[in-house]
Amino acid sequence: MSTVVREVNPLEGSEKPYRIIQITDSHLGASRDQTLLGINVFQSLELVVELVKQEQGQNFDRIIATGDISCDGSEQSYFDYLELVEAFGQPVSWLPGNHDNPAVMANISNALLQQQKVVDFPGWQIILLNSKIENSPGGRLPKAELALLEDALQNANGKSSMICLHHPPVLVGCGWMDSQHLDNDAAFFKLIDQYPRTQLVLWGHIHQLFDTVRQRVRLLSTPSTCHQFEPQQQQFMVGQQLPGYRWIDLYPNGQIDTGVSRIKSTPFEIDYLSLGY
Repeated sequence: MSTVVREVNPLEGSEKPYRIIQITDSHLGASRDQTLLGINVFQSLELVVELVKQEQGQNFDRIIATGDISCDGSEQSYFDYLELVEAFGQPVSWLPGNHDNPAVMANISNALLQQQKVVDFPGWQIILLNSKIENSPGGRLPKAELALLEDALQNANGKSSMICLHHPPVLVGCGWMDSQHLDNDAAFFKLIDQYPRTQLVLWGHIHQLFDTVRQRVRLLSTPSTCHQFEPQQQQFMVGQQLPGYRWIDLYPNGQIDTGVSRIKSTPFEIDYLSLGY
């Protein structure tokens, strides 16, 4: 079933928001025949992109992918992602996940791809961080990324800030996945706690919906465009939920409105009994 979760009602009379579409954790391969857990990941991403077209048209301002765009770090996988989303004609931002190759990503050229790590627009800035640890499923923000974050927050000039990374900076209640969370989360939160205009942290990696608030900061994750992970499980378990995406409205006054939508059905025979991949 398609689900739309409206979590905050927009204020009447507010200025038009900046709308972001998060299409993430697609795990594309060098071949469009690549499958994971019974899902053709390219075709599954196509279905999610089609859902965005049906629900949003071109009425948004930016696409953000919060990592694991690729499952093998191949150049072709990144071009395939861009080919599917460039039909919207909107800017695309991305950051690496544990399966990605940051060097390959940095060398990709595309008319809509914007590689800057800080994006400014009225009332807000988006900060994109690299939490990848080489040869590890877990995450960490190195000193250079923390320094970039601090500099951006110091120079926000009164704007609200949205921080994007791949790994969750908090435990999400999934035992096997919590072992892969951001391992220097204390340093991360010590930094952002100094800046009260930090409003939102957004990530991927966990292939499931997550939404909480920590000391005024909204913390969000988003379904993958391919397989899902069952929430609140101590061991690996494939989720029954279907692929989807998240939209986020950022109002100039600092208000946030967001929702998640999923495809209605899937043509794939998902391997729900898998113990990993």
